[in-house]
Amino acid sequence: MLPRFRALGATIGLAGCIAALDQWVKGMILTALPQDGVRTIIPGVFDLSHRFNTGAAFSLFAGAGMPLLIFLNVVVAVLFVWLIWPFLGRALGVLAAGCVLGGAAGNVIDRVFRHGVVDYLEIHLSPTYTWPTFNIADSAVVIGVGLLILLFLLDRRQAPAPHEAPTPEGPVS
Repeated sequence: MLPRFRALGATIGLAGCIAALDQWVKGMILTALPQDGVRTIIPGVFDLSHRFNTGAAFSLFAGAGMPLLIFLNVVVAVLFVWLIWPFLGRALGVLAAGCVLGGAAGNVIDRVFRHGVVDYLEIHLSPTYTWPTFNIADSAVVIGVGLLILLFLLDRRQAPAPHEAPTPEGPVS
């Protein structure tokens, strides 16, 4: 178990590293590809593409307005911190929290300074279907939420099973 102060420091440090990596890669994409430009890495499987997402995940709420999107990001982050708080003493909890908060920070930075999120990873699942374009920040959030689900499942498995009420002890009169 990590002391809560050290766990918070590690979480913030990891989140900062993820947000910085995300912003660095987005900067390279902005420099290397024009908007809607595509560079094929593995034909039919993987492309780098420069997409600009003004909505939320999978372009939901596109055109909803920046204040609403930032508010939704903050609400989700606060909810996540509330859910992860009991697990912050564990290394896996720190990893989950750092991934989610770092990914959220990377995308919020885009929303504030670019008024939309730069997405660039494009995976083709078949010749007719391409997964919605995403970025490192999105990947970090998905990994963090997956780790949080794992923590909930592990915690549930380790919880003592409910037992019957104790029977009175002593001689029966």
